[in-house]
Amino acid sequence: MAVLRKVKQDQLTEKRLKRAKAQYRANRIYSQDAIGGVGSEMASMFNLGLGFDFMDQVDELLAEITPEQAQSVAQAVLQENNATDAWLQPSGSKQLLEE
Repeated sequence: MAVLRKVKQDQLTEKRLKRAKAQYRANRIYSQDAIGGVGSEMASMFNLGLGFDFMDQVDELLAEITPEQAQSVAQAVLQENNATDAWLQPSGSKQLLEE
């Protein structure tokens, strides 16, 4: 939760935003190395109702995002009450948590 508070409260610099945009673009490029990655990306866009041609627009749209816009979205979306906690326990082990 401390990380969420830090992201929401700390001012996002242009340098950090540029680095995040570059990392996103690099991840997109590497994901397209395999046909499965291309298909997965197209399926995601289609399922979101964005259409197959949306990915052609992503770089332009990404370039327009300002640090203030990103910070505003972080403050609206990154809410502690939206977090999900999970305890993973190997099968066959003693139950650690009371139900």
